[in-house]
Amino acid sequence: MVEKLLALTIDLDPLEVWLRAEGLGDGQLSGHARDAAPLRAIERFAALCDQLGVTGTAFVAGRDAVDARIARELSTLHRLGHEVASRSFAHDLALSSRSLAEIDDDLARAEGAIADATGERPVGLRAPGGTLSPRLEETLRLRGYLYDASLVPSPPLFALRAAWQSLLQLAGRAVDAPLGSAAQLLRSRGPVFERGLWELPVTALPGARVPWTGAVLATLPSELSRGLSTLLAADTLVVVQLSALDLCEPADGLPEPLLRRRPDLSLPRERREATLVEALRALRDDRRPVTLKQACGVLAELEQIAHPRP
Repeated sequence: MVEKLLALTIDLDPLEVWLRAEGLGDGQLSGHARDAAPLRAIERFAALCDQLGVTGTAFVAGRDAVDARIARELSTLHRLGHEVASRSFAHDLALSSRSLAEIDDDLARAEGAIADATGERPVGLRAPGGTLSPRLEETLRLRGYLYDASLVPSPPLFALRAAWQSLLQLAGRAVDAPLGSAAQLLRSRGPVFERGLWELPVTALPGARVPWTGAVLATLPSELSRGLSTLLAADTLVVVQLSALDLCEPADGLPEPLLRRRPDLSLPRERREATLVEALRALRDDRRPVTLKQACGVLAELEQIAHPRP
């Protein structure tokens, strides 16, 4: 029987990133709010993983990892057995369209910052905005990365983002989150190994392609999330994507405009996390929890078994 895997991941993006993506600017945050993500979200992610009995993968931008307080939290996270992977250095949403030299420089700086914080160089990337390009993928190969985990192969999510950005543009607001190519939606739902690099997409349900993210799992009724989880029974690897924002709450100083856009955040954090834990336990009970780095090792073994070398 093929071993089934579960990877819990989190994008440790600062709140400013979310505000810009929503067309709200980034000047509305108090110092208390700026500490919510990624600083306090790291500790909350570790507590969530501990409650579930899993180790996870945290993606952090190098520019945030150089903050001494964040570096200490990342170091603790790493000592607990979690993987700390790269979100690039500058969290440049146009990274995939940059030149090879610019991409290489950004990734190198991120690797240095994360290695300084944790003592270990990252071997995986989740690109800002979830957009890839041949240049970015080739740079990952040249720099010896094991995997990329950027893609969310979900047409409904893509359509929702496209519609929202169109509304923002009509309202004359700046859009700071390029959609990327719609062709990426046609790529596989599951892991793919190509020329030395694993592509580990965020899991989307078969058929409807609803992305299996924290924002979805924390708001679905428990019975529904458990029922939908059965649709993933054939998937070798389930990758759940959380965001630092999923672990925030109004008491963190979230600005009212953001709360209006994300009404789920007005629900008590403890309630959202309890719903999330219940949904994840339904997956964990049938799967082996792994970091994405560990998943690459298991997948490589399965690939060798399925296609042994002569």
